[in-house]
Parts: sequence; C-alpha cells; structure tokens
Amino acid sequence: MKTKAISDIGPGEPVGNLDGIEPDGAGNWLVTDWVAGALFRIHPDGKVEQLMDLNQGSADLEFLEDKKLAIIPMMMDGKLVATRLD
Repeated sequence: MKTKAISDIGPGEPVGNLDGIEPDGAGNWLVTDWVAGALFRIHPDGKVEQLMDLNQGSADLEFLEDKKLAIIPMMMDGKLVATRLD
C-alpha cells in the first residue's frame, strides 16, 4: 500500500460484493461480503478462507490488531458484531 504498486497474486478464488477490507497484521487481508454476509481472510497466495457466516449487510470493518478484534457493522440489522479472531 505504501508504494501503490499493483501486482498479480495469481488466480486465487473468486470473492465478490466486497465492502470492508483491513490488513490482519500477518500478511493477510480481512474482507466482508455484504451480499453473502460473510467475513473472509484472503491469504497472500490468493487462498480465501471464510471466517464467519454473517447476515446480509455486513459492511465496512475495523480490525484492532493488538486485540485481534474484528468489528463489523451490520447495516441491514442496525447492529454491530465484534469478534476475536484468534
């Protein structure tokens, strides 16, 4: 992100309807899919791992690396989900 360079990490796995994106401090990215209602971890090699099955409307997320805490607003429910990702 510092250089703003774009590089291809290979074909990976398709993930769509992304809303929030945050680095997890371990070289991966956490992303929310607002239509499917899911929280994914995308590894540097493009592998996608679903961490949570949420309701539709999971939006922007905040990840507090020191606490390993993901905070996700559920826009259609008017709620906030907070979970530790150990």
